[in-house]
Amino acid sequence: MLTGVSKAYADWLKQYDDMWTWYAHFTFRLENTKHGSIHPEKANKLFKHWLNKLNKEIFGTKYSKRPVDGVLVARSTEIGGKGGLLHYHALLGRIPDKIKRMEWKEVWNGLSGFARIYPYDRSLGGAAYLSKSAYAWKRGEIDFIGPWGFIKTIMTESYEVLPIFAYSDQQCVK
Repeated sequence: MLTGVSKAYADWLKQYDDMWTWYAHFTFRLENTKHGSIHPEKANKLFKHWLNKLNKEIFGTKYSKRPVDGVLVARSTEIGGKGGLLHYHALLGRIPDKIKRMEWKEVWNGLSGFARIYPYDRSLGGAAYLSKSAYAWKRGEIDFIGPWGFIKTIMTESYEVLPIFAYSDQQCVK
């Protein structure tokens, strides 16, 4: 049962269930550190490098010049209970069907470690798990990556949405 901050994040993430495409786990190869875990800054750079390659595949090489373009990501950073190894859980949205999960799993595997990438299934509770894994007991955090500042525009233009997203302030909803 989620409570507090975990529930608030899960509820907020669930409102975008129609947008999520993938649910993923990203691990890292063991590093030569005290605990064998990768440094968080290096982990973040590797993830952003992978995401940049994915964005270029989907939106083109100049996607970063168009602020509304890009994959939307909600990523929790977790420190595992066994051995304290850093890994990510992520919801990724705006990925077209032509982009093959297994190919991008292999891109990650070649770059950093091991990835599991699944089609997002709202009935499996990915938003709740992402929130719970970050806050309930793991001392983690959730990062929001991509064009989140344009979420209302993205939802209105690209997805079937509730009428409250589709009307401007000047129109009356019956």
